[in-house]
Amino acid sequence: DVFSQGYVGISNSFDVRMRNHKSSPTNLHMNNAINKYGWDNLVKEKILIANQDYCVMIEKQLRPNDFIGWNQHHQNTCN
Repeated sequence: DVFSQGYVGISNSFDVRMRNHKSSPTNLHMNNAINKYGWDNLVKEKILIANQDYCVMIEKQLRPNDFIGWNQHHQNTCN
């Protein structure tokens, strides 16, 4: 359930974002999931391709508060 589980983020480059999450996860929840399930067993997919403003709006709806799913903070920024 994307509203309560997993990680939601915005990126200009999905592949770079995935490499960064895999090689040096700074998110404790994600790091624990990688260690528990293995990187290759995690579902990683793009759920929306749109301009940054629209993506931020959707992320705010999916992660309006801190600590939802694996998200630690509701950053609503693109990187």
